Amino acid sequence: MTADTPTVSVVIPAFNAEKYLGEAIDSVLRQTVPVTEVVVVDDGSTDRTADIVRAYSDPVRYCHQTNHGVGHACNRGASLARGEFLGFQAADDLWVAEKLERQLDAFRREPDLDMVFTEVQQFVSPELSDAQRAKVHCPEQPMRGYLAAAMLVRRVAFERVGPLATHVQVGDFIDWYDRARSLGLKEAMLPEVLLKRRIHTTNLSIRQRNNGAEFARVLKGVLDRKRRAAREAT
Repeated sequence: MTADTPTVSVVIPAFNAEKYLGEAIDSVLRQTVPVTEVVVVDDGSTDRTADIVRAYSDPVRYCHQTNHGVGHACNRGASLARGEFLGFQAADDLWVAEKLERQLDAFRREPDLDMVFTEVQQFVSPELSDAQRAKVHCPEQPMRGYLAAAMLVRRVAFERVGPLATHVQVGDFIDWYDRARSLGLKEAMLPEVLLKRRIHTTNLSIRQRNNGAEFARVLKGVLDRKRRAAREAT
């Protein structure tokens, strides 16, 4: 890392994440542009999550909190992070080695950017049996990654938007992203897959697929915010 290389902090919220957490951390540490730190926030795990994280040395840092959910864990990690840029990695996903390099290049080309996203390729975790594979849905085509794990954001921009919502278990990033757009933050989407999202039987979205009412409340908040902005503009 040279003196003019921006500092990047990566926050990983983890709850009972022993199965895939090591691979997620390793994919961050293998970046072609070295990260400044990796802050893993253990959200009250009861498995071997703590042991896995503590087996790493610098730049990996461990933080424990009682179980409050993903949004709270991300906010806690962001408050502890020291980098000029913030990245958020899921405890079961994989970053392509050039992810940060490509995103930082985008910031250099357009210095007024606030956040840069990448495309995402979903994959079925290789240990799943045929019967388990039949129960999960995995799109074959890459998708535009409006996800926390696909984003690199300037710290000052993240702080301007404010923390992720902590009163919901699903849709916290949708709410944050809508607030960012409402404030006029400038974004870019890189047309290449730099995040690989693991599909398995215990994805948060699968475990909470019955939380439709909560997701609907998040969307209602987004729509209400848009209506208020439209009224104020007239």
